[in-house]
Amino acid sequence: MLTSVFDIMRPLVDRMGLSSGLQLRKLQREWSEVVGPQIAMHSSPQTLQRGLLKLTVNHPIWKHQLSYFTPEILKKVNEAYPTLSVTGLRFYLDTSPRQSPLPSPIPPTFASTAPQESSPIEALLQALPDETLKQAIREALWAYNKGIPMGR
Repeated sequence: MLTSVFDIMRPLVDRMGLSSGLQLRKLQREWSEVVGPQIAMHSSPQTLQRGLLKLTVNHPIWKHQLSYFTPEILKKVNEAYPTLSVTGLRFYLDTSPRQSPLPSPIPPTFASTAPQESSPIEALLQALPDETLKQAIREALWAYNKGIPMGR
């Protein structure tokens, strides 16, 4: 009977305290199967320290949205990988210079519409000095109009 290399190495891995790292790596590879394709498209597990799983998220709106799904994500992760004992999640915006695999949730035509040509909301947004806040409100309204859930 053949024995796998993993079975041979398992006792050594356990003694060295590396099994949680291997489980985390497996979770990273199987993230889509654990949490579903939609959440996996926008997030990925990075590190696990003292029960806290750190996830990077590809867009500020998804960072906020996924915070509402923390209990469900924790349940799915712990069902799939009970030895990891994940007790909490932290979401971090992916600030790497590489291009996000998905475009911004706002279509360019909506984002580039001049205030006088769009809605009365755009006229109200002109009074806000913070461009980041303006953009977040535009994206939230666009998602709302498209029926994309923004939270519970």
